Amino acid sequence: MAADIRILTTFTRDRILRAAEAAFAGSGYNAVRLADIAGQVGITRPSLLYHVNSKEQLYTAVIERSFTA
Repeated sequence: MAADIRILTTFTRDRILRAAEAAFAGSGYNAVRLADIAGQVGITRPSLLYHVNSKEQLYTAVIERSFTA
């Protein structure tokens, strides 16, 4: 059961990062709202905040991911 939750969490985080990357690239940091990214992923803003603490942290994760991909 715990492994299933970890897989789901990893899957959701990946979806968040992909949606955030597209949003930041398309609209720029200042224009993007966490609620918009959450909507693209199909989750609520509070659910998104379970995975990241802030828009700045999400942006940093997107940038870091681009260097490791």
